[in-house]
Formats: sequence, C-alpha cells, structure tokens
Amino acid sequence: MFVPRNLAHLLLSVLLLVIAGSSAHQALAQGSVQTPASPNDTISLTSPNNVTIAESDDYATQVLGNPADMNDRDDLDFPAEYTYPTVDGLWSATTLTGHASVWIQHQSYDIVYSYVGERDGVNHTIDTRRFTHLRFRMYASQAGSAVLYWYTAHAPVYAPAGNTSFITYQAGWHIYDVDMTAGGPASTGDWTAQNVSGLRFDAPLNVSNNDIKYDWVRLTPPTSQAVNISWTYQGGTSTPVQLFLSTSAASGSGEQLIGTVPAGTGTFTWNSTGIAPGTYYIHALMNGARSTSGPLHVNASPVLDIDAPSPRTGEDFGYARMNRDWNSRSAYQLEGNIQWQAETPEYLQGRGTNGDPSVAWLYYDTAHPIDSARYRYMNMRFYLQAPSARPSSPWNAGPRMGWNDRVNPFASLTQTRHILAMYNRWMQVAWDLPNTPLEPGGRLWNSSNWNTLRFDQNEGDDASGDATLPDFFRMGQVKLTSAPIAHQGTIIRWRAIQGGGVVDLYYDMDRSGYNGTLIQAGIPLAAGAATWNTAQIPGGQYWVYAVARDSYNSFRQYALAPLLVDHAQQSTLFTDVPNNNTFASDITSMALRGVTAGYYQPDNTYMFRPGASATRGQITKMVVLAFGIPESAGGQRFSDVPPGSTFYTYVETLAGRGIISGYQDGTFRPNTSVTRGQLSKIIALSGQQMRNWTLSNPNSPTFADVPAGSTFYQHVETLSARGVISGYQCGGPGELCDGQARPYFRPGANVTRGQLSKMLTRSTE
Repeated sequence: MFVPRNLAHLLLSVLLLVIAGSSAHQALAQGSVQTPASPNDTISLTSPNNVTIAESDDYATQVLGNPADMNDRDDLDFPAEYTYPTVDGLWSATTLTGHASVWIQHQSYDIVYSYVGERDGVNHTIDTRRFTHLRFRMYASQAGSAVLYWYTAHAPVYAPAGNTSFITYQAGWHIYDVDMTAGGPASTGDWTAQNVSGLRFDAPLNVSNNDIKYDWVRLTPPTSQAVNISWTYQGGTSTPVQLFLSTSAASGSGEQLIGTVPAGTGTFTWNSTGIAPGTYYIHALMNGARSTSGPLHVNASPVLDIDAPSPRTGEDFGYARMNRDWNSRSAYQLEGNIQWQAETPEYLQGRGTNGDPSVAWLYYDTAHPIDSARYRYMNMRFYLQAPSARPSSPWNAGPRMGWNDRVNPFASLTQTRHILAMYNRWMQVAWDLPNTPLEPGGRLWNSSNWNTLRFDQNEGDDASGDATLPDFFRMGQVKLTSAPIAHQGTIIRWRAIQGGGVVDLYYDMDRSGYNGTLIQAGIPLAAGAATWNTAQIPGGQYWVYAVARDSYNSFRQYALAPLLVDHAQQSTLFTDVPNNNTFASDITSMALRGVTAGYYQPDNTYMFRPGASATRGQITKMVVLAFGIPESAGGQRFSDVPPGSTFYTYVETLAGRGIISGYQDGTFRPNTSVTRGQLSKIIALSGQQMRNWTLSNPNSPTFADVPAGSTFYQHVETLSARGVISGYQCGGPGELCDGQARPYFRPGANVTRGQLSKMLTRSTE
C-alpha cells in the first residue's frame, strides 16, 4: 500500500475516519431535491443564454503549458493502487486497494536533478498565494472520502508538508471545489506559507474496487469572471432557489451546487473560477419546479508548446561527426549489466541485471572526441517500468550521465547527479550538460573534449531504502546536440495544445519579463511555424518567446533553449543536416523559403534525409513552390494521384503545363525515384516558363555521358550554362577521361534530396 508509510500517516488516516462519521467535515454535495410546496410554483432561467466567458487561470495550463484535460497520460501520475488507466479525454481506472492516490503535480527533491523542460514542482514551484483552489470533475462508482497532501522540494521524499481536511465525494459525476487554505479538522500545514512542489490526491480512502474517472483537474485562483444568473418565477418570494452547475442540459443533472438564494432576489452572481473550457448549463430548482439555462461556454485559452528552438533542434553530434544516429544497439561501443529484451525503431528495451546497468556511445574513442564547447544538450525519450516487487513506488532516483577523457575511461569518471525518473510514463529528457549538477569531484562538461560518454539507466529502487530493480527500461530518440543556430534565418515552431487565435513572437536576451522585441505578430495559432529572418540581427544568444491570444484569453511561453545567431555558419533546421553537410546551405535556403519542411519526428524535431532518393511526388511539390508556379488543378489526370492526395495539386499543375507526364497505363507513380536527367528536364522547362530561360543546344557536349541529341541534352546543357550543375570529375570507376577530360553527369542515377535542394536553390535564387 502506497500510503500511509509511517506512523504519522497512519494516525491521520484514523483521524479522518473518525471525522467521516461527524458533521465537522468539508462536504461537497450536490444538494437535495425538494418536494413542491405548491403545484403552481414555476421558475424560468433567463440568463445565461449562449454566453461565452474567459477561461480562468490554471496552474497546469498557464504555468506548465499542459492542461490537465486528460488527453495526455501524463496529466496524472499514479502508483499501482489503480489498474492501468485509459486516457482518452477521460482518465479512467479502478482502485485495487482501499487507499489509492494520484499525483496532480509530482514532487522532486533537492538531492536529485530535475532536467530541462520537466514539468515538475522543482522547475515550476507552485505559487500558493495565487493558486488556492483545486477544482476537478470526477466520477466515482461508490461514494467515499479523500484528502490532499502537498510537498516541498526540500522535504524528505515521503513526508508531506501539509494536507487538507477530510473531503467527501459522491457517487456519479460531480464538480468539486477544494479551498486549499480552509484548514479544518485533521488539516496540517499552511498552504500559502510554503513553496509547494508536489500535490497528491488520495481518493478513495478505504474503498476498494471503486471505478474512478477524471474529466479535468485545475489549480486556480479564488476568483475569476462573474456570471450573472437571473430568472422569473411564480411562488413565494422567500422560497429558496437552488442553483446547480452541470455539463448536461438534461433535467436533474446538476453536478455542483453553486448557490441557494430566495426566489425573490431574481438574480445571483456566480464566481466561475476554475471551471475547465467547455459548455455548461445552469439548473434551477425551486420546490421541485425546474429550469435549465441556455448554454454557457467557457473559452479554451490558446495554449502552445514551443518545439523550436529547443534542446533537441541543434546540430546532432551523431550525424555531424559519426554520420549516424545513436538509436540502435550497434551505436554502443560498450554496454554492461543489461539483459536486452527488444529493439524497435522507436526504442530499445532492456533490464538491468544488477543495480548499475549502463551503455556508452563513446568508449575511449579518440577518433570522435566531443567538442564540449559546441555540443551541450543530451536528449532522449526514456521510460522506467515500476518493479513488480514494489509496484506502488512512484519513481527511481537513478538515471545519470558520465564522461571522461582518460585512457582508462572509467577511472575518475565524471558523473551527474541522478535525475528523478517517474515510473510508468515516458519522459522527454534533456540534460543541459554544462549546467547539470555533478557528483563530488566531477569535471565540468566544457572543461575538456571527451572521448567517453556513458549513460546509467537506473539504480536500485532506493528512494525508500530498497534495492529492488525496475522491471525494464526503454530509451530512444537519443541526440547530443549543439545550441540551435540561426544564420540568415530560423524557423520557430510550436504545437497548438488547445484553443485558437493568433501568436505573436518576440525575443530578448535574458529570458525574463516578457518585455522583448517583436519578431512577427498575428500568426494563426494553427499555422504551427513562422520564419524569422535573422540576417540583420547581431550575433549573440537570444531567447524566443510566444504570446498566444484570442478575444478572451492569452498565454505566453519562453523556449527551453536559447537561439545562437551566428552568421559564420548555417542554421540548424534539421537534426540530420549538420553544418559540414555538402548541401547544408541549399537545404536551409529551401526550408526558410517554405519549399520543404522535412520529416516530422516523434520528439517534435524534423529530419531532412539528404541522402535519400527524391520521389516524383516530392519533386513536383518542391518545383512548384521554388519557382512560384501558380497552382492549378482542373481535374484528375492520373489514376494513382486522386484529388485530396498529398501531391495532387502539384502534379496537376506541372502536368497541365506540359512539364511532366505520366506512364502509358495512366499512372504517375508519385513514390518512384527520379533520375538526374529527368529532374534536369523538369527544372529546365520550369525555368523556361517562369524565368524566360532559353534552352541551350551547344555543338560540343559539356558532359562525357550526355551526348548531343540525347534525351536530356538540351535540359542538362541549360542547367550547366547557368551554373546549376557541375557534374562529377572523370577518372572514377567506369568513367574514363577523354581527350578533353570532360566531367560526367550520370543522368540515369537517382537524384538525392540534397542534390534536389542544390539544383532548385541555384535555379531560383
């Protein structure tokens, strides 16, 4: 059983049970249905009626940028007193014991490092003077009781700094409001006097096999927008009118009693603080007579999450220095104390055979030393499964990094302090290595160039003095990256989390105050990206932030990593296109112009795959966008490119101009590779139409393998004359030098995405 863990908790639980039988408790009841005193009593609500109000501030939404709306499994952390929950807009699970709990905000503590971007109470301490009320919509199959515990970062791991008094809840769906400052019997601590980092909700107490569902959970200020409720009635002036809030218009579906007033007042002002975005109804009950208001809409504040710049969007060391990623077992130069269980494209899974499993991407690799002044962020997606022997344990204080530059790599190995790894959920981990706390005697990250880099997945489950091992770990999306870099420009990317409206982008130099310089205003939130032209920005380090706004609410967020404006090197827009890539400048140019976006990755970054063959569909899109060809689709020409498909408009645009054609069977084959000769024809004809190029037809061929009169001769010669292509020097295998030592073009070879970017950049800039 997860709680209680000590005598203090045991005594508190006993006291709560005593209080449950008394009238001195914090009851959050729906209210009773009354029998009509007179059959002539009537009531009719006149307002609200199709009214929209602003969403009130909420800690998870406004501070963490991650509303606890139960669309994400991480909205609530839980130990194993529940069945594994389903999360699909509702968090649903069944209690396995008589005392179950969820973490609304999980605690970290001061001897363990909390990594960049982790949305815990150490990185984001709760402002307890601002956020004083916990509101939530919950379903229970059985009525019961509950209590809230809060924790500080500097307290022992399992010792709460305070708790609320006893809370009752009912069976069915209800909306609850807990005043964290209220005190009362069995409450301890002062909510407003502490820097709270963790918040745990124990519900139910002493009720097993209880089906529990959460719709939303919000930690809010005490007051927000007032809502005027008014009515007309027939009956006694002093007859009480009960007012209920509900998510349903159905009669008798009240989920929270929000006020009781005499009918004669005709109006009631309701404080709407804490209610989650959505549509609600007010129900009025007067002596059994009922009325339901028109809909009341709570606006969803626009919320976003900045994905670039971020710790993940800089240059990837694996691609830049080793021409590979680090996401397979073959990338490890050393591994120890691991029993491997699975290798998938998304992750590796294994189990430590003792308390110190580890892998090393570099093991005294003097051929690939890490330039620690350039590469600083260690990123990965990481998961730890709670040990079966101690399923209620919430975390493992174990994962950490290590590095060295010695001949004996593990002699005097520098090790970071452990991170706090929450069990049973994926974490997007990012160490800022120059600023990560180290174990005593460790050498700072940027004090040398390292040839050994090691990761320890976990320790024994020693947070409670128990050396039990986690059942398994998973890890993937590994990158060691530089700071994100901008040269002529960069792409700022974000994900819309909720709401609509527009985004204003700014930058400053200190990541403080939201008082910086405007980059661009009024970008639709749904656009997800904008280009910032940094050509005239002085070199230096800048922090980007976004302000999302609509007619009712606003939200703001700084990027997790600074952007380095450096006009001496290319922008880092794709993690697999480092500055030493042959086509880096051309790929950057195409991306900044919106001609290509690359491939989206699960860690919210983008890859370009410059060495992959370009397909016929991809080329049509990039050619249309690069040349600015007006898009036109009059009908479906090809059986395998139907309306609505990815490349339909682009294929039809070029086909309509005679720049491309299909196959005799009526197909276009958009996923087929394109040869260098075919691409030359497409670009040359596009240039002829959009740039008034004249096709070249010289007497003497430029390339040894493209003779005069051959299929692509004029197209290849046109691009050569304009400096778009240069070919390959003769003398290679099968490419003998003739008397003129002419280069080879290789017209039958597949064109790569990098080559495509170069040819389009040279043709259209």
